[in-house]
Amino acid sequence: MVGRYISLYQDDDEKLKTQKYGIDVTGTTQTDQLFVSGVSTFRGNVDLGDDDILRLGNDNDLQIYHSSVTNNTFIENTTGSLYIRDNGDNVYIQGNGGQNSGLFKGSSSVELYYNNAKKFETSGIGVTVTGQLDTTDLNVAGVSTFVGVSTFQANLFVDGTINSTTAVNVNGVSVVQSAVDEALALAIALG
Repeated sequence: MVGRYISLYQDDDEKLKTQKYGIDVTGTTQTDQLFVSGVSTFRGNVDLGDDDILRLGNDNDLQIYHSSVTNNTFIENTTGSLYIRDNGDNVYIQGNGGQNSGLFKGSSSVELYYNNAKKFETSGIGVTVTGQLDTTDLNVAGVSTFVGVSTFQANLFVDGTINSTTAVNVNGVSVVQSAVDEALALAIALG
């Protein structure tokens, strides 16, 4: 039967047909296990239920699943490092409603957001923080420029000189620039 195909029917509906390239199935195919060698092409959706795991790699090295117990979704790498790469422009991490949480610009800056408002951005010269910065310990090396009112609570240690274009207020007393260094050193020493 060279050049012919074979069809199987159920209730006058064709369900399986042999083709030159293999078989053509109409309807749903149910199997206990399916082993495929070679390239597989899926058109449409690949649906997995809660707690079903998509496993990739010979040793299930990468797993993607949704837990019905915690109602969380996991991307789990069980060996080596996990890299997220993009050959386009940017990688976005977004929260509920599509609001940006993080933006990783290709070969450029990183932006972090709070409630869709940019708060932190890296650049070629360092970082920019928008809003208030709270730290428990801050060590700064090099030149530091403070614009506007700067309030220091507890101790301020300066190794070098302080330059100001206006008066500096030390312990509630306004001190002109010529006396700033000595007055500040004395006020800091006295606490």
